[in-house]
Amino acid sequence: MKKIFLSLVFLIFAPVFAFGRTITLGEFLDQYTAIKKPAASYKYIKLNYKNIEPLTYEHIVMQKAVYLDLMPNKHINFPFKAKMSEKMAVSLLEKFEWISLEATDAALSQEVLDIMLSFIKWTSAKNVEVSLNREYDIAKNREFAILNDVYEKLTKLHYDKDELVKSKLLHGAVKGMAQATDDEYTAYFPPVESKTFTESLQGEFVGIGAYVDMPQPGKFIITAPIEGSPAEKAWIKGGDQVIQVDDFVITEEHGTQTIIQHIKGERGTKVTLTIIRDGKTLEIDVIRDLIIIESVEEKKLDAGTAYIDINQFSDGIYYKFATILEEANIENKNKIIIDLTDNPGGSLQDVVMMLDHFVPKGKPSVVTRDLNNEEVILSEWAESKYYLGNKKVIFMINNGSASASEILAGTAKEYNPQAIIVGEQSFGKGSVQSLVEYFDNSLLKITTAKWFTGKDKVSIDDVGITPDIIVEDDPETEKDEILEKAKTL
Repeated sequence: MKKIFLSLVFLIFAPVFAFGRTITLGEFLDQYTAIKKPAASYKYIKLNYKNIEPLTYEHIVMQKAVYLDLMPNKHINFPFKAKMSEKMAVSLLEKFEWISLEATDAALSQEVLDIMLSFIKWTSAKNVEVSLNREYDIAKNREFAILNDVYEKLTKLHYDKDELVKSKLLHGAVKGMAQATDDEYTAYFPPVESKTFTESLQGEFVGIGAYVDMPQPGKFIITAPIEGSPAEKAWIKGGDQVIQVDDFVITEEHGTQTIIQHIKGERGTKVTLTIIRDGKTLEIDVIRDLIIIESVEEKKLDAGTAYIDINQFSDGIYYKFATILEEANIENKNKIIIDLTDNPGGSLQDVVMMLDHFVPKGKPSVVTRDLNNEEVILSEWAESKYYLGNKKVIFMINNGSASASEILAGTAKEYNPQAIIVGEQSFGKGSVQSLVEYFDNSLLKITTAKWFTGKDKVSIDDVGITPDIIVEDDPETEKDEILEKAKTL
């Protein structure tokens, strides 16, 4: 068996695993989460562990661990003070058989810590003794032997082997593996693409400012330009199909993030998009600029109506939403319009917290199902003056409303008989993705669960939500037909 030695030293972990030293699982998680640096909103996670007291060191560490999806948030006594040593960690990892480690005086590398944490998470989630004899042992599986041999042949025998970039070969292999799942939401992002993807989640980047979709391989569609963006100023329209970016021709082999990477660039530079619109081919020049997407904002209509526009569910949006409810003096409004059009979704954690304003306390707000079980997330505190479950709420949706947008509108409608959904059939994305970050800053986005509306457990995956009142927005006009209808209800 060929042994793989992980010898990289990640110095910042040196205080953790000095050779022969015993530490606790809690100390390990503390150090690990310090490196991962979760967003400040981790502190609002409600822990389910029976033995972790609020406002303690243990509580803070476990909030970070759950936020980063390192540990399952279950109703169990968590072994926070369980002791482990470097030797123990090495021993555990050796049992995987496909990896061999050398215990040294140095700190364990980032790769080792990632693998070890995956093992701990796996056994914690099962909560039972688990056999370590893996069915798909890398060293024994023939398909992996082919993969390794192809890499060896390319790097040693290819005519232009000195021109090959080894990291590019490896990233390409992993990327192809993710694509082979035939799941459009599972993807692997090499370091540069990972940065592009992460920036899009944060709501601030340099680009043209447009929402996009790839309904089928090679078909890259602008769903809508962002209001006030360079794309809108250059007359890019929803429905435009981009077939070329400068000299880069889009084919079925290119993923969404690869294309976006070509569209993005330095602020103030020009990018030429070749598009197909109404059967005609056009070339449009767009000047890149800093794009800042306001995740949620209130817009003025009339004294009796609160109009809240939610553009995407970025991390921390809940607190902005709660602030808007307070500033809008929501308890004195006769009608609340919540605009979810062209909202692609985002943070499941934040939409769960937002649903507390719509779902009675103790009732299910979201149901998720993974490979092994069902998790029901209950509303925590719906008895505030900002409770919207008994008010007239109108949700605006269209075919660009997806994922968290559909969770919010669908579940709120189930509990509130006064709620009205108006607009177009929504996108229909009922799957949940988890993010796995690797030592080289590459990223795996993998579908790990399906979600269902809280009360009736309805799945909208590949179906979408049908509005109570169907209104089609005309992209050829500046008028917002869906909003105009919502005002009259």
